[in-house]
Amino acid sequence: MIKRKAYKEKQLTRFHEIVNANNDVLVIHYSCESYFDTRGSSPHINAIAVKSLHSGQTKMFSVHREAEIRSIDNDKIYSNYDAIERVMLERFRDFASRHSSSYWVHWRMSDEHYGFEAIERRAEVLGLQPPFFTIPNDKFFGLADFFVTYFGRRYKKQLKMRPVIERNNMNVPGLLYGNDEAEAWRNKKYYDVAVSTQKKVDIHSDMIFLFSEGALLYADSRLVDLARIAKNHPMVAIATAIGALASCAFAVIRLIDIFAAPTLTP
Repeated sequence: MIKRKAYKEKQLTRFHEIVNANNDVLVIHYSCESYFDTRGSSPHINAIAVKSLHSGQTKMFSVHREAEIRSIDNDKIYSNYDAIERVMLERFRDFASRHSSSYWVHWRMSDEHYGFEAIERRAEVLGLQPPFFTIPNDKFFGLADFFVTYFGRRYKKQLKMRPVIERNNMNVPGLLYGNDEAEAWRNKKYYDVAVSTQKKVDIHSDMIFLFSEGALLYADSRLVDLARIAKNHPMVAIATAIGALASCAFAVIRLIDIFAAPTLTP
Protein backbone atom coordinates (compact mmCIF):
# COMPACT_ATOMS: atom_id res chain seq x y z
CA MET A 1 0.00 0.00 0.00
CA ILE A 2 2.83 2.38 0.90
CA LYS A 3 4.63 1.63 -2.37
CA ARG A 4 1.45 2.23 -4.37
CA LYS A 5 0.87 5.53 -2.57
CA ALA A 6 4.45 6.63 -3.28
CA TYR A 7 4.11 5.69 -6.97
CA LYS A 8 0.78 7.52 -7.21
CA GLU A 9 2.34 10.66 -5.74
CA LYS A 10 5.31 10.34 -8.09
CA GLN A 11 3.05 10.08 -11.13
CA LEU A 12 0.90 12.99 -9.96
CA THR A 13 4.02 15.12 -9.57
CA ARG A 14 5.13 14.14 -13.08
CA PHE A 15 1.70 14.98 -14.49
CA HIS A 16 1.85 18.49 -13.07
CA GLU A 17 5.46 18.93 -14.23
CA ILE A 18 4.45 18.00 -17.78
CA VAL A 19 1.30 20.14 -17.90
CA ASN A 20 3.18 23.15 -16.54
CA ALA A 21 6.38 22.57 -18.53
CA ASN A 22 7.96 25.33 -20.57
CA ASN A 23 8.37 22.87 -23.44
CA ASP A 24 5.31 22.30 -25.56
CA VAL A 25 2.98 19.47 -24.58
CA LEU A 26 1.61 17.52 -27.54
CA VAL A 27 -1.48 15.34 -27.27
CA ILE A 28 -1.41 12.57 -29.88
CA HIS A 29 -3.90 10.01 -31.13
CA TYR A 30 -4.11 7.97 -34.31
CA SER A 31 -6.49 5.68 -36.16
CA CYS A 32 -5.77 2.56 -38.14
CA GLU A 33 -7.19 -0.57 -39.65
CA SER A 34 -8.32 -3.05 -37.00
CA TYR A 35 -5.44 -5.39 -36.18
CA PHE A 36 -8.02 -8.16 -35.80
CA ASP A 37 -8.48 -7.94 -39.59
CA THR A 38 -4.81 -8.14 -40.49
CA ARG A 39 -3.96 -11.66 -39.25
CA GLY A 40 -0.63 -10.59 -37.83
CA SER A 41 0.33 -8.04 -40.48
CA SER A 42 0.85 -4.42 -39.49
CA PRO A 43 -2.44 -2.47 -39.75
CA HIS A 44 -2.72 0.37 -42.27
CA ILE A 45 -2.61 3.75 -40.56
CA ASN A 46 -5.39 6.15 -41.53
CA ALA A 47 -4.71 9.40 -39.65
CA ILE A 48 -2.53 10.88 -36.91
CA ALA A 49 -3.66 13.95 -34.93
CA VAL A 50 -1.29 15.99 -32.76
CA LYS A 51 -2.61 18.87 -30.68
CA SER A 52 -0.57 21.44 -28.79
CA LEU A 53 -1.95 21.67 -25.26
CA HIS A 54 -0.66 25.24 -24.90
CA SER A 55 -1.68 26.79 -28.21
CA GLY A 56 -4.68 24.59 -28.99
CA GLN A 57 -3.48 24.13 -32.58
CA THR A 58 -3.86 20.67 -34.16
CA LYS A 59 -1.67 19.16 -36.88
CA MET A 60 -3.27 16.42 -38.97
CA PHE A 61 -1.60 13.70 -41.02
CA SER A 62 -4.09 11.60 -43.00
CA VAL A 63 -4.34 9.48 -46.13
CA HIS A 64 -7.34 11.38 -47.45
CA ARG A 65 -5.39 14.67 -47.39
CA GLU A 66 -2.38 13.12 -49.11
CA ALA A 67 -4.74 11.64 -51.71
CA GLU A 68 -6.34 15.04 -52.29
CA ILE A 69 -2.92 16.65 -52.84
CA ARG A 70 -2.22 14.02 -55.50
CA SER A 71 -5.71 14.30 -57.07
CA ILE A 72 -6.52 10.71 -56.13
CA ASP A 73 -10.26 10.11 -55.76
CA ASN A 74 -11.53 8.48 -52.60
CA ASP A 75 -12.53 5.28 -54.41
CA LYS A 76 -8.95 4.96 -55.68
CA ILE A 77 -7.24 5.43 -52.31
CA TYR A 78 -7.30 1.77 -51.31
CA SER A 79 -5.52 0.61 -54.47
CA ASN A 80 -2.82 3.23 -53.82
CA TYR A 81 -2.91 3.02 -50.05
CA ASP A 82 0.68 1.97 -49.31
CA ALA A 83 2.22 4.75 -51.38
CA ILE A 84 -0.09 7.40 -49.90
CA GLU A 85 0.41 6.07 -46.37
CA ARG A 86 4.20 6.16 -46.74
CA VAL A 87 4.18 9.84 -47.70
CA MET A 88 1.89 10.60 -44.75
CA LEU A 89 4.25 8.80 -42.35
CA GLU A 90 7.25 10.63 -43.79
CA ARG A 91 5.55 13.94 -43.04
CA PHE A 92 4.74 12.79 -39.53
CA ARG A 93 8.30 11.57 -38.94
CA ASP A 94 9.68 14.97 -39.95
CA PHE A 95 7.23 16.68 -37.61
CA ALA A 96 8.06 14.36 -34.71
CA SER A 97 11.82 14.86 -35.16
CA ARG A 98 11.34 18.62 -34.92
CA HIS A 99 9.43 18.19 -31.66
CA SER A 100 11.57 15.56 -29.93
CA SER A 101 12.00 17.84 -26.89
CA SER A 102 8.24 18.17 -26.40
CA TYR A 103 6.18 15.97 -24.10
CA TRP A 104 3.90 13.53 -25.93
CA VAL A 105 0.69 12.66 -24.07
CA HIS A 106 -1.18 9.65 -25.45
CA TRP A 107 -4.02 7.24 -24.72
CA ARG A 108 -2.78 3.63 -24.48
CA MET A 109 -0.23 3.92 -27.29
CA SER A 110 2.18 1.58 -25.52
CA ASP A 111 2.38 -1.75 -27.33
CA GLU A 112 3.16 -3.37 -30.66
CA HIS A 113 -0.50 -3.64 -31.67
CA TYR A 114 -1.40 0.00 -31.12
CA GLY A 115 1.07 2.73 -30.31
CA PHE A 116 4.41 4.26 -31.18
CA GLU A 117 5.97 0.85 -31.71
CA ALA A 118 3.17 -0.11 -34.10
CA ILE A 119 3.65 3.13 -36.09
CA GLU A 120 7.38 2.48 -36.31
CA ARG A 121 6.79 -1.09 -37.43
CA ARG A 122 4.32 0.05 -40.11
CA ALA A 123 6.80 2.65 -41.37
CA GLU A 124 9.52 0.00 -41.66
CA VAL A 125 7.17 -2.29 -43.60
CA LEU A 126 6.60 0.59 -46.04
CA GLY A 127 10.34 1.01 -46.53
CA LEU A 128 11.16 3.84 -44.13
CA GLN A 129 14.41 3.11 -42.37
CA PRO A 130 14.49 2.92 -38.57
CA PRO A 131 14.74 4.53 -36.15
CA PHE A 132 11.48 6.26 -36.91
CA PHE A 133 11.19 8.13 -33.61
CA THR A 134 13.99 10.13 -32.02
CA ILE A 135 11.87 11.03 -29.00
CA PRO A 136 13.37 10.03 -25.61
CA ASN A 137 11.22 7.59 -23.61
CA ASP A 138 10.87 10.03 -20.72
CA LYS A 139 9.00 12.40 -23.04
CA PHE A 140 6.06 9.99 -23.42
CA PHE A 141 3.19 10.11 -20.93
CA GLY A 142 0.26 7.68 -20.93
CA LEU A 143 -2.87 9.51 -19.81
CA ALA A 144 -5.08 6.42 -19.40
CA ASP A 145 -2.46 4.59 -17.34
CA PHE A 146 -2.03 7.67 -15.17
CA PHE A 147 -5.77 7.81 -14.45
CA VAL A 148 -5.76 4.13 -13.41
CA THR A 149 -2.77 4.75 -11.14
CA TYR A 150 -4.37 7.81 -9.57
CA PHE A 151 -7.98 6.66 -9.15
CA GLY A 152 -7.20 2.98 -8.53
CA ARG A 153 -7.36 -0.26 -10.50
CA ARG A 154 -10.87 -0.99 -9.21
CA TYR A 155 -12.01 1.74 -11.62
CA LYS A 156 -10.07 0.35 -14.60
CA LYS A 157 -13.21 -0.48 -16.61
CA GLN A 158 -14.72 2.94 -15.94
CA LEU A 159 -11.46 4.59 -17.00
CA LYS A 160 -11.57 3.33 -20.58
CA MET A 161 -11.98 6.07 -23.16
CA ARG A 162 -15.68 5.74 -23.91
CA PRO A 163 -16.95 5.59 -20.30
CA VAL A 164 -14.86 8.64 -19.34
CA ILE A 165 -16.12 10.57 -22.37
CA GLU A 166 -19.74 9.69 -21.65
CA ARG A 167 -19.41 10.30 -17.93
CA ASN A 168 -18.16 13.83 -18.58
CA ASN A 169 -20.67 14.60 -21.37
CA MET A 170 -17.93 14.92 -23.98
CA ASN A 171 -19.65 13.06 -26.80
CA VAL A 172 -19.66 15.09 -30.01
CA PRO A 173 -21.03 14.40 -33.50
CA GLY A 174 -18.63 12.40 -35.64
CA LEU A 175 -16.91 10.61 -32.76
CA LEU A 176 -16.33 6.93 -33.56
CA TYR A 177 -15.42 4.14 -31.15
CA GLY A 178 -13.76 0.75 -31.62
CA ASN A 179 -15.92 -1.37 -33.89
CA ASP A 180 -17.63 1.61 -35.53
CA GLU A 181 -14.26 3.13 -36.43
CA ALA A 182 -13.00 -0.20 -37.80
CA GLU A 183 -16.18 -0.58 -39.86
CA ALA A 184 -15.83 2.95 -41.23
CA TRP A 185 -12.29 2.14 -42.37
CA ARG A 186 -13.46 -1.08 -44.05
CA ASN A 187 -16.10 0.96 -45.88
CA LYS A 188 -13.35 3.35 -47.07
CA LYS A 189 -14.74 6.28 -45.06
CA TYR A 190 -11.22 7.59 -44.48
CA TYR A 191 -12.32 11.18 -43.94
CA ASP A 192 -14.83 10.20 -41.25
CA VAL A 193 -12.17 8.21 -39.40
CA ALA A 194 -9.75 11.16 -39.59
CA VAL A 195 -12.39 13.54 -38.19
CA SER A 196 -13.00 11.18 -35.27
CA THR A 197 -9.25 11.03 -34.61
CA GLN A 198 -9.02 14.81 -34.43
CA LYS A 199 -11.99 14.99 -32.05
CA LYS A 200 -10.28 12.53 -29.71
CA VAL A 201 -7.19 14.71 -29.22
CA ASP A 202 -9.55 17.57 -28.41
CA ILE A 203 -11.30 15.39 -25.84
CA HIS A 204 -8.06 14.11 -24.31
CA SER A 205 -6.88 17.71 -23.94
CA ASP A 206 -10.14 18.55 -22.17
CA MET A 207 -9.63 15.57 -19.85
CA ILE A 208 -6.22 16.94 -18.86
CA PHE A 209 -7.70 20.32 -17.97
CA LEU A 210 -10.65 18.77 -16.11
CA PHE A 211 -8.32 16.59 -14.05
CA SER A 212 -6.10 19.59 -13.28
CA GLU A 213 -9.19 21.40 -11.96
CA GLY A 214 -10.34 18.39 -9.93
CA ALA A 215 -13.49 18.17 -12.05
CA LEU A 216 -12.98 14.92 -14.01
CA LEU A 217 -15.73 12.36 -13.32
CA TYR A 218 -14.60 8.77 -13.51
CA ALA A 219 -16.87 6.42 -11.52
CA ASP A 220 -19.69 5.01 -13.61
CA SER A 221 -21.93 4.35 -10.66
CA ARG A 222 -25.38 5.64 -9.72
CA LEU A 223 -24.27 5.56 -6.10
CA VAL A 224 -21.84 8.37 -6.85
CA ASP A 225 -24.67 10.45 -8.34
CA LEU A 226 -26.94 9.67 -5.39
CA ALA A 227 -24.21 10.58 -2.92
CA ARG A 228 -23.64 13.90 -4.70
CA ILE A 229 -27.38 14.67 -4.80
CA ALA A 230 -27.82 13.66 -1.17
CA LYS A 231 -24.92 15.78 -0.05
CA ASN A 232 -26.47 18.92 -1.57
CA HIS A 233 -30.17 18.23 -0.92
CA PRO A 234 -31.68 20.45 1.84
CA MET A 235 -34.01 17.72 3.16
CA VAL A 236 -31.04 15.41 3.65
CA ALA A 237 -29.20 18.17 5.51
CA ILE A 238 -32.25 18.65 7.80
CA ALA A 239 -32.55 14.90 8.37
CA THR A 240 -28.85 14.72 9.21
CA ALA A 241 -29.19 17.57 11.71
CA ILE A 242 -32.24 15.93 13.34
CA GLY A 243 -30.35 12.67 13.58
CA ALA A 244 -27.41 14.39 15.24
CA LEU A 245 -29.72 16.15 17.76
CA ALA A 246 -31.51 12.89 18.52
CA SER A 247 -28.18 11.19 19.22
CA CYS A 248 -27.18 14.01 21.59
CA ALA A 249 -30.56 13.86 23.38
CA PHE A 250 -30.25 10.10 23.82
CA ALA A 251 -26.76 10.53 25.27
CA VAL A 252 -27.99 13.17 27.79
CA ILE A 253 -30.92 10.97 28.90
CA ARG A 254 -28.52 8.07 29.33
CA LEU A 255 -26.26 10.15 31.57
CA ILE A 256 -29.24 11.31 33.68
CA ASP A 257 -30.33 7.71 34.15
CA ILE A 258 -26.85 6.72 35.27
CA PHE A 259 -26.52 9.51 37.86
CA ALA A 260 -30.12 9.17 39.05
CA ALA A 261 -29.87 5.43 39.62
CA PRO A 262 -30.10 4.45 43.38
CA THR A 263 -26.80 3.66 45.04
CA LEU A 264 -26.55 0.27 46.66
CA THR A 265 -25.24 0.30 50.22
CA PRO A 266 -23.69 -2.68 51.87
